Amino acid sequence: MLAVVTSLPSWAVWTLAFGSPALTAVIAFLGQYIGRRAARELEARSRREEVMRSLRWAAELAVSNDAAKSRLGVQELQALRKSELLTEVEQGFIDAALEVTIEIPHQAIERSGGKVEVIIEADANAAGETPVPSEEGERGGRRRSKWQRRSS
Repeated sequence: MLAVVTSLPSWAVWTLAFGSPALTAVIAFLGQYIGRRAARELEARSRREEVMRSLRWAAELAVSNDAAKSRLGVQELQALRKSELLTEVEQGFIDAALEVTIEIPHQAIERSGGKVEVIIEADANAAGETPVPSEEGERGGRRRSKWQRRSS
């Protein structure tokens, strides 16, 4: 029998010996990078969906006719607004929802045309607790709001 032996140039041997594992490693790292980027995008999408659900819920509460639900909704909107998870677009939605919640009171203030003073009354049933005399303040359960507007 006749055996045929071929020889490769040394550069080809070195290329095959080190190039194949190097190429495999590069492909593996590229696959890992693409997979992690897709996972980040999926996480951001999931987070955005959850924020939008919370926004929808809080906005519905904020425009409720029930004062306790309305306060809860506004507080939730304000908490969402402070969240670092939001993009500028989502913060714009929250700003729009907060503006709608004050639109009717703002119109009432504008119609009054005179001196306006906003007073928040402490509602003992809103929190399910009864305020003690030291918490009621000097005005018998009323405290002044930070939001006061006086027209000239």
